[in-house]
Amino acid sequence: MTLNFLVIGSQRCATSYIHSIFENEIATDVSKQKELNFFSHHIYTKDLSWYFSNFENMGRLTGEVCPSYFLMRPAEIKKLKQLFPDLKVVLILRDPVKRMWSSIHRHWTFSYLKDTKKIGTDFQSLFRFIMTPTNLYFGKYAYTLKKWEKEFGKDQLQILFYEDIKDNPKKFMSELYCFLNIAEEPIVRDQHKNVSKVKEEMDKRINYLIYQTHKREIKNLIKLGYERPKEWDMKYKNSFKNQKIPISLKITAFSANIVSQYVYDPVNKVINWHRSYKLKKRCLN
Repeated sequence: MTLNFLVIGSQRCATSYIHSIFENEIATDVSKQKELNFFSHHIYTKDLSWYFSNFENMGRLTGEVCPSYFLMRPAEIKKLKQLFPDLKVVLILRDPVKRMWSSIHRHWTFSYLKDTKKIGTDFQSLFRFIMTPTNLYFGKYAYTLKKWEKEFGKDQLQILFYEDIKDNPKKFMSELYCFLNIAEEPIVRDQHKNVSKVKEEMDKRINYLIYQTHKREIKNLIKLGYERPKEWDMKYKNSFKNQKIPISLKITAFSANIVSQYVYDPVNKVINWHRSYKLKKRCLN
């Protein structure tokens, strides 16, 4: 049995929507559980027989939809390439400010965060949330693309944008089906309703902070020739141009970038090295 494709997120980028479609598509066999987290976590303790026990296959294209793979370490991606050299990988990107707000809404709605009752009114809680390393790295799009492209090359990667699902879902799914060589007519479903209990407006201070902490990544995507990031960048530039940004907020944003680049990134490299060491001792069959 082999693995044909992975849809790796990012988080809050319609992966549940895509999984629900592939569950009912006769040409695809996705895992019974949406997120197995095998290659990003269980690869150190479980084997491939456990992984494939979650699929039926029966001659269909076999794949998984799992946002945690967006954060996979370079050594894990390299191992994945060794195991499945013809694997196709799909990355879905979204306006990083809206993506982070969607993540915030989900966490508050499902009560993962206990230190505030009302979103948008507690600046410190929101700031701590967006500065969590995992939450930041789900928005490091250019960095993630570079990691995956190094092992799989451009031909085995497809970059899609969440906004296109909203604008033209049939076109979005058609592009996905074409990339995966699915001959059937694309399935388009009603998108999941927003179950968020949060009704408050976005805190404009947090908007500014999220944009500033992801601006470098957006610029890198623009350099690679993608159009959507240009729209994101222009929208927030115009938004903040007419706002008076307090000096204290500018200092906070500057400090957040310093922490991201000179604390989190070096620590991330150390973790990458450690994972590489662990994986070298791990033999999969």
